[in-house]
Amino acid sequence: MREKRSEKIRRIGVGILASFCVVLFSFNAALGEKITLTWYEWVSQEAKPGVIDHMIEGFEKENPNIDVKRITDPWPVTHDKIITMWQAGRLPDVLAVNRNWLWEFVSLGIIEPLDPYLEQESPEFAQELKNKFFEAAQGIFAGKTYVFPLWGGVAALVYNADMFTDKGVTPPETLDEFVKISEKLTDPAKFQYATVFPLSEKNVAGANVCCIGPLLYSMGGKYVENKKTAFNKEPGVKTVEFLVDMEKKGYAMPGSITYTAADMRDMVAGGKVAMVLDGAWCWAVYGAKAPELNIKNAPMPKGQRIGTVYNGGNLGIPKQSRHKKEAWEFIKYMTRDDTIYYWYKSGYMPLAKKFADYPEFKTEYAGFFETFKSTDNFFQTGSIPQEIQMNRILVSAVHKVFLGQKSAREALDEAAAEYDKILEKAYGG
Repeated sequence: MREKRSEKIRRIGVGILASFCVVLFSFNAALGEKITLTWYEWVSQEAKPGVIDHMIEGFEKENPNIDVKRITDPWPVTHDKIITMWQAGRLPDVLAVNRNWLWEFVSLGIIEPLDPYLEQESPEFAQELKNKFFEAAQGIFAGKTYVFPLWGGVAALVYNADMFTDKGVTPPETLDEFVKISEKLTDPAKFQYATVFPLSEKNVAGANVCCIGPLLYSMGGKYVENKKTAFNKEPGVKTVEFLVDMEKKGYAMPGSITYTAADMRDMVAGGKVAMVLDGAWCWAVYGAKAPELNIKNAPMPKGQRIGTVYNGGNLGIPKQSRHKKEAWEFIKYMTRDDTIYYWYKSGYMPLAKKFADYPEFKTEYAGFFETFKSTDNFFQTGSIPQEIQMNRILVSAVHKVFLGQKSAREALDEAAAEYDKILEKAYGG
């Protein structure tokens, strides 16, 4: 009897120990399931300090099994690094995708459609997310959704309001007025200039979205029309001649072809430049770099018409992502109303329709919103084949004109012939 009781006790003990081991194993397994979600981005270098960290901390708190690791590089090198990582099969789990890479990244198969993820959500949630953002900001290509926007907007006039007041001028409503007030805003003896054009080959995308593109479309031109190059038509010639003439007159900071968009913003923040053409996507940069300055925005000055460029940063999932489910959860969190409201409050133009009429945003981004509402004549980045290559070709042509090697007509015709070959291949011509 005593032996049976001892055996029973032994079995109970073994059972308890086994159960404990199972619990311990499960606990360890759960710990082992904690993953690191990698996100390659550049925006944290342009956002106000701590903003991105705060957003990530919020996501990690709601998803304790996920650690987010940011891999950050300066904006000008991110495109080429993504291509290199893709070729090596080492892309991260989530990508910051600039809008002007969309055609290229989709055609190369770098990012995948997000529609299958949306289909797993409730119909109400999927519809709400797809309709949340302005049409120009939606990451739709060939009928499929590939990215969701985090920041972006249109290019307009960014200016130092105190410098304008000191010189007794107001924001120009036309490009003719832009030139006219430039004389008053320029003082070479103090190394102060009316404007600066960022035309460096180190940042060809910046050259186009912050300079060439807004002027070209305001002049009444386009990059591409009917699947053929159009930037070499008369508006394109006028655009390049305008850029060269502004520097020759001494109104634009000397050395345009050496400056990047980042250089341009530094010059504004340093009080060396009174006005530039820049996008709402970088509005936070001015607040971070020069909070003491009275930097404002105004509508894009009108040429033949009001024209501009829409550009922005988005979130997408690479086909090479190892944690796609978690990547989708991250995108859902980053596009949630409370998250994007916090993000917009940190210095970014609202791309979600519901926030556009909030008083604090309506006033802060008045010039950008007015530009957005005033025209349907804008270039939506990512809508033409191999856009980065087109940027390189066009910027190289502009350099030849600045250096006196070719006329604007000759340089643009030569560039158009080169880009037409890319279009023919892309469109199957």
